Amino acid sequence: MEQERTNATKENIAVYETLRNSIINCENRISNEIVSMYVVYFALLAFGFDHSWMILVSYLVLIAFQAQINGDSLAIEKASTYIRVFFEQDSDIHWESLHKDRYHIAVYKAAARDISWYIKKYGSSMLALVSFLVLLITSLQQYGFCALPPELVIELLLAIFLCVVVILINLRSYINNGDTGGAIEESIRRFYEKCYEQPGSGPADPAEQNEDG
Repeated sequence: MEQERTNATKENIAVYETLRNSIINCENRISNEIVSMYVVYFALLAFGFDHSWMILVSYLVLIAFQAQINGDSLAIEKASTYIRVFFEQDSDIHWESLHKDRYHIAVYKAAARDISWYIKKYGSSMLALVSFLVLLITSLQQYGFCALPPELVIELLLAIFLCVVVILINLRSYINNGDTGGAIEESIRRFYEKCYEQPGSGPADPAEQNEDG
């Protein structure tokens, strides 16, 4: 029985470490994705002054990177919630639970939410607006408002559409405001109850197994 408990503890530690490493990897990926997004974007923007269609390509880059950032952010929330539900609510470990404490979040926001935080969080939306302004200004400088060729008007309309798409995707990016009970947490708690709280669904008690034997 003692050996079974030791093995179960080792398995739980392995799962916990795997989830924590998954969170760290996602955080590192988000940082790399943000840096890569800026590098690729400004490279395309530089060519966009001579070739306006390159500015439209920059929107596709922003959409691709922001979608990946959103996915990694949700993956972090999923792993974090799993840790809080399966490991922290009945233990002395409360690291992930700390990130849902409203007082801690308020203090952290006051310390961390400077202009760099907003650039990091809403960078793709800002860059999308920059792309539209560059395309609009260069077009007006070259042709004037009343002499814009039809193909350039189409490019401007497409740029507006893509700009809106980027902003909407960016706004859907997950932000931890300390809220609990969301869809992700609800689904994981229901899974927890399914695993451990329904009769006969939880792990068997080794003592009971010995008695049956």
